[in-house]
Amino acid sequence: GDSRALGSAITCKIPKAHSGIIHAVTLSPAAFQDRSQFLLASGASDGAVCIWDTRSVSAPLMKTPDAHGPRSTITSLAWSDCGHSNSEKTCLFSGGSDGAIKRIFM
Repeated sequence: GDSRALGSAITCKIPKAHSGIIHAVTLSPAAFQDRSQFLLASGASDGAVCIWDTRSVSAPLMKTPDAHGPRSTITSLAWSDCGHSNSEKTCLFSGGSDGAIKRIFM
C-alpha cells in the first residue's frame, strides 16, 4: 500500500476487500491518541465493513461481512470515543439500508 500526504489530505491505495461498490469511508479523528488515530473504515453494497490501518494497508485489520444482514448496503460510518476503558476507547458505528445503526466491535 502506498500512502502520501497531499497538503492536509492523505491518499491510500488499498487492495480490493469489498465485492460491491463502496458507499461509505471514514478516517478516525486525529484526536484519538492511541493506534486508533490511524484507522480507516469502509462500507459497501456487499454489506461488509472493513477496518484498515493506514500505515500498512495490505489487508484489512478486521472485516465484518454482513454487518447489517446479507442484503443490506452500508450507507454511513462514524467514529466515536467510547470512553469506557483503555481496552475500548474507539467505537465505530455503521448505518445500513436496513434502517438500523449498529456498533462495530473492535
